[in-house]
Amino acid sequence: MPRTWASIRAIKRHVDSDLPADRERLAIVRSQVADVCDRGGWCFVYSYDDGRHHYVHWLDAVDLLWEHRASLAEPITATSYEPGGRL
Repeated sequence: MPRTWASIRAIKRHVDSDLPADRERLAIVRSQVADVCDRGGWCFVYSYDDGRHHYVHWLDAVDLLWEHRASLAEPITATSYEPGGRL
């Protein structure tokens, strides 16, 4: 069963070196996403596919970051976000 978005905050930033490199990287990505999520588990990412910011759920953000298709966005301003831009 997958974790809730809030429970990933408990994952250590640097996990045990006994883990395979891909699992360690996934744990770090999840922790980074958890740091920027709002209370509902949503955050902004910048999509390299279309060059726009999107407001996505943490699960989608982790997938996009894992696939190198997005990066966590800086704080959004009125000029950097286009309403309705969902992935």
